[in-house]
Amino acid sequence: MYKAESLNSLPQNLTPSLETNLQWFQQIFQGDTTIKVRSLTCGMSKSPLTILFADGMVNNTLVNEHVIEPLLNFTGILPEKDMADYLIHRVLLTNDITENDTFDSLFTEILSGNTVLLMEGQTKALILSTRGFMVRSTSEPPAEKVLQGPREGFTEVMLFNVSMVRRKLCNPKFRLEFRRIGTQTKTMIAVGYLTDIVDPSIVEEVNRRLDQIHIDGILDANYVEELIKDAPWSPFKTIGSTERPDIVTAKLLEGHVAIFIDGTPVVLTAPYFFLEYFQTNDDYYTNFYSATFNRWLRILGFWATISLPAIFLGLFTQHQDLLPTRFLLNLSIARANLPFPTFLEMLLLILGFELIREGGAKAPANFGQTLGIVGGLVLGQAAVDAKLVSIPVVIIIAFTGITGLMIPQLKSPVILFRLGFLTLASLWGLPGYLVGLFFLLLHLSSLQSFTIPYTSSLSTNRRTMIQDTVFRAPWFHMIYRPKDLAPKNHRRQLRCLLFLLLPFFLTGCGTSREINDVALVTGITLERFEDTYEIRAQIFEEDQGEEQIKTLSAEGSTFEKSLSNLSRISNKDLYLHHSKSVALKGDFSPSDLYEITKYILDHREFRIASDVIFLHASSTSDPDPRKLQELLLTEEMKQNHPAPKIYQLFQRLSFQPFVLEFPVISVEPDGTLIPMESHIIKGGFSHEN
Repeated sequence: MYKAESLNSLPQNLTPSLETNLQWFQQIFQGDTTIKVRSLTCGMSKSPLTILFADGMVNNTLVNEHVIEPLLNFTGILPEKDMADYLIHRVLLTNDITENDTFDSLFTEILSGNTVLLMEGQTKALILSTRGFMVRSTSEPPAEKVLQGPREGFTEVMLFNVSMVRRKLCNPKFRLEFRRIGTQTKTMIAVGYLTDIVDPSIVEEVNRRLDQIHIDGILDANYVEELIKDAPWSPFKTIGSTERPDIVTAKLLEGHVAIFIDGTPVVLTAPYFFLEYFQTNDDYYTNFYSATFNRWLRILGFWATISLPAIFLGLFTQHQDLLPTRFLLNLSIARANLPFPTFLEMLLLILGFELIREGGAKAPANFGQTLGIVGGLVLGQAAVDAKLVSIPVVIIIAFTGITGLMIPQLKSPVILFRLGFLTLASLWGLPGYLVGLFFLLLHLSSLQSFTIPYTSSLSTNRRTMIQDTVFRAPWFHMIYRPKDLAPKNHRRQLRCLLFLLLPFFLTGCGTSREINDVALVTGITLERFEDTYEIRAQIFEEDQGEEQIKTLSAEGSTFEKSLSNLSRISNKDLYLHHSKSVALKGDFSPSDLYEITKYILDHREFRIASDVIFLHASSTSDPDPRKLQELLLTEEMKQNHPAPKIYQLFQRLSFQPFVLEFPVISVEPDGTLIPMESHIIKGGFSHEN
């Protein structure tokens, strides 16, 4: 054991004298028979050495075979100047050896299960890793059991817990920062994170808060949680806790920071958000439909357990006019001859239920179920028969008690807000309950967890932040991590393997559309009125093996707007690239033609080789694009009435002055196309090239 009176006069660093150093160790651990001291000589020079270790904390096989035996069997000469380096590189067989020269650190290492080697003439000691104390075997945490999934949980040994996470997370970018906290216990704490995912500011904030802890001992994770949480007086957690390595690994992959604490199986995770209360490990090991439904049940259960008693009390005592007459009469009959008011009746039942729950939780396993049955059924029925409580109140309290057990981590907030809402409802009815609910939402929205809003998943409409909150999306849709947690590495996965995507990138099919999913436009008719344009698109369709032409029409003040309106009313995306003709009807000025052709060429919405024609005013319908192309390709039309292409029309309009000649087609009622006299436009206008 440590002697307090000796610590005051203890020097800070080792001295070159082995005897003096050994005297200090023996004085500090005087009377402690578990501290073993073994002195020996090494090599031909008979150099004196001493090893110290705590019995029961070390692996005796490691000490005997990897430390003592190599030292005794060494037959060479130990150099006086670099004795420590020589022993490390040529004699000792342990895989982890460090150096230290302070007494305080060496005491801590001995009591942690390591072996300390002292040397004559050296001001540094060697620390040999020989830990081998008994540990509890891994088992599934009782409070976090799953129907299917991993069955392992953390133990009380921090390094073993770290190794369980490393086994699942084979990533060299997983970093650990170690420190000791507690002036008396000197508990080892490790901060773990993924460097390529985590936000560095969160790591800095976690380390800053840990460095500000000044306490004599850390015995459990709750010590650290209460000392570094954002809102110490809030009943809600701002730091997560778990005993499962799979949950810690999942949190690390999202950008959280894990805090491992020696001596406890609980690992803390930060930041922690409100909706994480309603997430369980079963959600990710079962179908996403059932996981989403179960998550909704937990959210509904939380609201029910804190609100139903207050709502029932407010309706029954101050807002009876809101209840149906028959229901109110039944409640009145159930409360006949009861000695206590409804508020006191509900308060006593809530406290009684909590007493039964606490007694069942602390009772031995063989008596816990019996206590629950006796307390819940026998005492409840007896209280009703004795006319101490009413049946509706028993039903309400029993239901809220059961829903309160759905989320064990919300036990403290549930009790606090259930009683608070009940008190407010007894004073002001439903308005009192609504005031309490408002302050609850206000409190949640004001909380932060390591500089990130506590309800950030509720206050954003980003798809990546709601895919694993209220809903549990399927894994193939959870492509992104929460951006607030992982700003450097936001993407979680690709939709498919890269080698499967490569052929699509090479062939240009990465953004392709199936032809049966689009409307194939074969021709465009544009009619000019006094202040509007009407655009009509001839769409090719096949119905039961028969080819048909369907016409869609839309209006707009400009050509661009009319085309946009046409796309909006179509059930499918308009595919305009194979339009063969543009038919104009009405009075088009040169400036109108210039704007139309310029827009078409700028947006590449039509083929630049589309033919431009005019329709005669007597035409009662639009031309069939196939018949129009057949007519334009005849020798007579090519010689007498050549149709300009879109790009040709744009080029001619760009030069001043110009003469434009267009073929004119008349569409008869039966669909026959008849060539008419050409339409000529002459002149010039001011435009920007």
